[in-house]
Amino acid sequence: MSLVPSLARRLLKEQVVAAGTALAYWAWQNREEVVDWTAYGVRAVQNVIAGNTDDVIVEGRLRFALLGDHRTRRAVGLEVRVRDGVAILTGLIDPGIREVALRIAERTDGITKIDDRLEVLEPRPE
Repeated sequence: MSLVPSLARRLLKEQVVAAGTALAYWAWQNREEVVDWTAYGVRAVQNVIAGNTDDVIVEGRLRFALLGDHRTRRAVGLEVRVRDGVAILTGLIDPGIREVALRIAERTDGITKIDDRLEVLEPRPE
């Protein structure tokens, strides 16, 4: 038995463990976003099975547009859904996020109307 294959196997096992640990750490650090995207994925599959692909595509566009803007990328509390072309924005968010999220939704192809259910956090008095 050669030393090279056994060394390569040992190094590969160590790398897989390290990669798994790094992935678990990343998932924990981004758990809210992971849960949100997972919920979207489940809804998307359900809608596709039901034959409603339009809302899935439009919600995906809106989510990626929000992800593309640094102000809304990790906006805590911002939740998005699309039903029959209507973007439903909900959540308790920071003051600067609301207008940006609404503008992005308005510019997103396929959005016919915006149902703004966003609530803005009031700044705490010093």
